[in-house]
Amino acid sequence: MLFFRKNKDRPQRRVRCLAVTDFKHFCSRNKNCSLKILFRQQETAVYPVSFIDEESSKPGVCKTHEQYIASVSNARIIGSSNVIIANKRIIYDLLKGGRFRITDPGLILRKCHHAEMRAPRRLGMLYFAAYYDFGTSFDKAVSLFGNYSWNFYHFIYEIAQKFYLIDAANIPEDIPLLVDAVVKKVPQLNEIFDLLKGNRKAYFLEELESCRVETLYYPSFVHQIPPNFWDMNKIADEDCYFDGNGLRYLRSRFLDYAKGVESPLSTQTANKIFISRKVTQNRSYNEDELIKIACQYGYTVVYPEQYSIREQFALFSQVDSIIAASGAALSNIVCCKPGCKILVLTSSHWNLTVFSNIAGHLNLDMEYLCGKTDNPNNVQSGFVIDAGIFRKVLNK
Repeated sequence: MLFFRKNKDRPQRRVRCLAVTDFKHFCSRNKNCSLKILFRQQETAVYPVSFIDEESSKPGVCKTHEQYIASVSNARIIGSSNVIIANKRIIYDLLKGGRFRITDPGLILRKCHHAEMRAPRRLGMLYFAAYYDFGTSFDKAVSLFGNYSWNFYHFIYEIAQKFYLIDAANIPEDIPLLVDAVVKKVPQLNEIFDLLKGNRKAYFLEELESCRVETLYYPSFVHQIPPNFWDMNKIADEDCYFDGNGLRYLRSRFLDYAKGVESPLSTQTANKIFISRKVTQNRSYNEDELIKIACQYGYTVVYPEQYSIREQFALFSQVDSIIAASGAALSNIVCCKPGCKILVLTSSHWNLTVFSNIAGHLNLDMEYLCGKTDNPNNVQSGFVIDAGIFRKVLNK
């Protein structure tokens, strides 16, 4: 089912109503398509969030998904989206699984439950995909498009992490990469991308700009990082998991890049850092009050966005202690040395393990300090950390 909508500034907007499948089933049922499994399911540790003044839960174990490179014939891919269309199907592993709330711009979304929650619109078991058709096409290409590719955390651990599979599969270097345009526009993302891509050519497409690829190579996700949850209070340990080998691949590449680079801070002040942002933050908290206290304990305030990625990697690789509000700036902890202490300031008492799993696999000492908030159901809500408790934590 195909619909057309006109837009003054872009080509025709197309909306297609299609059934959803996953890559494994699609490739097994369509000739000229294949799926090469690079790493089979294996057990991996999952590390629950450890809150201050609470008994820590022991790490659990779950099974990872199979990691693969899929080859799909006559495929359409969409900028800033995980949607891939081929043979009148949407191929989308997480959407097919149905466990998580998907908020992908390549799908038509609707309001559900309450005003701030959105999820894909569907007609029975059919979903609506949307894109702009510029008529661009490629004979062969590797897709590195993805939902949330503009976000520093998701770019590192979902998009950039795929080079772990691209290298393992030995995909020929003359096959170009298709990447979201935001990666080229944001200096930090572009620096990481240039580091990992090597000599490969890359083409950058805007959000919802689509192209057709005669032979598309699609690397699976290495980790499972759900885009959204239906209920943040019901997050299970196994909802989010990481592959330790994939993390160590990133760590090795990043630390090699940082070799020989001096930390942007002097050796006298680089031991303990308090991460802040000069630009407007999504959430507010009593940061100024906490910074004054932290400085009394030898912490230096750091604004990572002021430094190149290479300098950020060097900085995080040398520190012994970090304080930061939960957010994308903590993505750099993949470069921290084992035993580094990390205090995460957060608004809500959720077992959201997107950082604790990284810390656990890399032997970092991470704890969370939860503040008080007027809206505990919103991850972006402002909060207040008790200054007395904060000081007590630093006295340990």
